[in-house]
Amino acid sequence: MTNGTPEPTTWKDILDAALRKEKAAYRFYDEILRKTKVAVLRQLLETLRGEEAKHIDMIRNRKKIADMNLGRS
Repeated sequence: MTNGTPEPTTWKDILDAALRKEKAAYRFYDEILRKTKVAVLRQLLETLRGEEAKHIDMIRNRKKIADMNLGRS
């Protein structure tokens, strides 16, 4: 990765990296949402933030399934 972080190589590394990015995107939209009063922009940001929340849940669920399949539950 360009920020000095090693490239993810295992399924866990990949899911962890994806989860970090989704959480960062959620925080980004949330921060802008708290600062804006424009209704149409607020609606868009709420939608985008909600999509990131879905992605976070999806990745967490995939990690749980992968852990169960590897006997780590």
